[in-house]
Amino acid sequence: MRLYAFLGQKLAEGGIPEHSYAGWIRTYSSVDFQPLAQQLERLADRYASEVPVAHSTYRYAMLCERDFFQAAWEFESELGDRSE
Repeated sequence: MRLYAFLGQKLAEGGIPEHSYAGWIRTYSSVDFQPLAQQLERLADRYASEVPVAHSTYRYAMLCERDFFQAAWEFESELGDRSE
């Protein structure tokens, strides 16, 4: 959640343009979302920090996030190549 809170805040800097992700940006940039992200982070630290499966699960989740954003980047690059 911390990643989404950070991304939402960065994308909302200077205003939120109207497009298909405006709702997503509004949600994750909201000041109301920040306490939730912090609470979830504290819970994860408290209950999962010493469990090996938690580390591997978290790592897998971060790899999925990375791959998600990489795929979007590659898709945008591919679209750009087609328009030339």
